[in-house]
Amino acid sequence: SCARMHYRPGMTKSFAAVVVLTMGLVLGLAACGPSAAQVKVAKEARYKASVDVIFDVAVLVAKEQGKLFGVDPESRVVVTLPRWHKPDGGLESAGVGDAVLVGDGALLVALKIMVVDDDAGLVRVDVVPVVERFRMGQSQHDVLAPDDPSMPGWVLGKVDAMALAIHQRAKVHAVPAAAPAASAARRSVHTVKISG
Repeated sequence: SCARMHYRPGMTKSFAAVVVLTMGLVLGLAACGPSAAQVKVAKEARYKASVDVIFDVAVLVAKEQGKLFGVDPESRVVVTLPRWHKPDGGLESAGVGDAVLVGDGALLVALKIMVVDDDAGLVRVDVVPVVERFRMGQSQHDVLAPDDPSMPGWVLGKVDAMALAIHQRAKVHAVPAAAPAASAARRSVHTVKISG
């Protein structure tokens, strides 16, 4: 549905047009986000290509997304540069030099991207969050497992976005998804005539 603009005294038509255009852009961007189905396809994708080819794609995409902390061609692992975030996902404020001012509950977040050969001779890409939580009064940070129930949704959103971005670049090598087992079973059923 289209938003209707009501003019107020003193409001110029050009200002009203800017407001309507901005609303349209915001709504359009919200509607264009990846769907759960697209993310699922990206995470479950298997590629018929060499591990090195897919690893190069993963490194390229990770670099485009931001700075890298480390790249290990032997183990085919890429880690993005860890950054401090507020609990709601906003970046923590920079301090003096390389220092960052962090508050209680702040999260140090990086993504670990692993390119793996599977048993079927295909290649997959796994993206997992690497997260530590700062707590006032504690000498060490809390390390959050990827499946920790307290893991914020925005962190998982970063994982999904990275997996999807890599898949968009690597999908030319993707193998079509296998048919569900139930469908395969239905196709394999055949009629046997019993003589009596």
